[in-house]
Amino acid sequence: FMQHTNKLVFLLGILYGTLTLSSCQGVFVSDKDKEAVARVGENFLYKEDLVDLVPKGTAKEDSITLVTNYINNWASKQLLMSKSKVNLSEEQLAEFDRLVANYKTDLYTGAYKEALVQKKQDTVISKEELNAFYQKEKENFKLNEKILRVRYVELPPQFI
Repeated sequence: FMQHTNKLVFLLGILYGTLTLSSCQGVFVSDKDKEAVARVGENFLYKEDLVDLVPKGTAKEDSITLVTNYINNWASKQLLMSKSKVNLSEEQLAEFDRLVANYKTDLYTGAYKEALVQKKQDTVISKEELNAFYQKEKENFKLNEKILRVRYVELPPQFI
């Protein structure tokens, strides 16, 4: 009985694993399925990375120039990056990694805070709300000194 139970558990495990992996087929897309347009070392630039680069309605010659320049700039950056990793000290690389991580955290938290402010912020103020605020804070609007508004015209002495 115990042998049959072990075999049954084993077969159910294989069946479960097969179903799980086959259901995740669309989730795990291999880089081999993507169409590479450029490669520098182990880094690839894929066709899908260029999709939003050229605005609709751009002339063929202009779009070719845009894409070519983008690919050349990407390749130059990749080459410089790989050379910098070889030529910089471990301490410098570690410091840059720390700075990048801090900057990434600051960007995300800053964007999140801004989104919260925009979500909570109601920028439209009605006249009733404004009047209610004025009535409530009337003492803060009183002046401590008198203000006099004067307009004058200065004329030369021969006009008097």
